[in-house]
Amino acid sequence: MSKPSLIWACPCYGDIDPQVLGSHLAAMAHATEVSTITHVGITDRVMVAAARQRIAEEALEKDADYIFWADSDVILPSGVVARLLGHRKEITSGLYFQRYAPHWPLMMSRVPDKHYKAEEAHNWVAVWPRGLIAVGAVGFGCVLVATQIFRNIAKPWFVYDEKGGEDVRFCVMARQAGYQVFVDTEVVCGHLGDRPAITEINYETYIKDHPELLDGKLSEVQFMP
Repeated sequence: MSKPSLIWACPCYGDIDPQVLGSHLAAMAHATEVSTITHVGITDRVMVAAARQRIAEEALEKDADYIFWADSDVILPSGVVARLLGHRKEITSGLYFQRYAPHWPLMMSRVPDKHYKAEEAHNWVAVWPRGLIAVGAVGFGCVLVATQIFRNIAKPWFVYDEKGGEDVRFCVMARQAGYQVFVDTEVVCGHLGDRPAITEINYETYIKDHPELLDGKLSEVQFMP
């Protein structure tokens, strides 16, 4: 069986920290065991939404099977691509956290929209089981996306709006087209802000010290089958 083809996508806006670069190189080397990396898509000093749009268009031109989005401030575990590919889903993310307190995980559940007359709103997922879970939306710092999705939803795929970032909007569009969004919560990444990198420990510690932040959130978490 031939290996799936992959575009390695890393939108940048400035220099890449050595910790991040080292983790990306190690993850890329490991990824060649389970995929064929046909191209590395890197942009420099281009706004993130435009950078993602450009890289996705290039992936379609090269007829790649997947795009692996790896942001330039995310520290990757070395086996991340093999793990995410193994789930055989169209959108599968690793778990990483906001750089600044309270360090919410960058995965969201769907909730009733109380503020905007739009299709849906999102809330941070505050608690989660280990393993593969379905969610409403994810950040694009460490996510594997099948390119077939881009062929089945209208351009532009990545734009900002009042509901959130370009990554959340893409997830909404993909789910409206019939795709699901997953997170493997055992693929835990670092998010480089102020040193050291932010990890799950930072989130757990902050929430332990500020339990009031969970008020109203636990009942809103909606894990989807």
